[in-house]
Amino acid sequence: MASTSIGNQIVARSIVKMFTCMLSFIALIYPPLLFILLSVLFTIIYFLTNMRRSF
Repeated sequence: MASTSIGNQIVARSIVKMFTCMLSFIALIYPPLLFILLSVLFTIIYFLTNMRRSF
């Protein structure tokens, strides 16, 4: 169990690194797209949390 959790942490870190690299790349090329993506992401998170509370 411990080894899988460490593996998951490494995978999660690499995903976060990839995501931040992608976001910075988008911010350099086309800044408005970054705001659109962030707003969409926050909207999805907001709806998910609301759905969890209702169920």
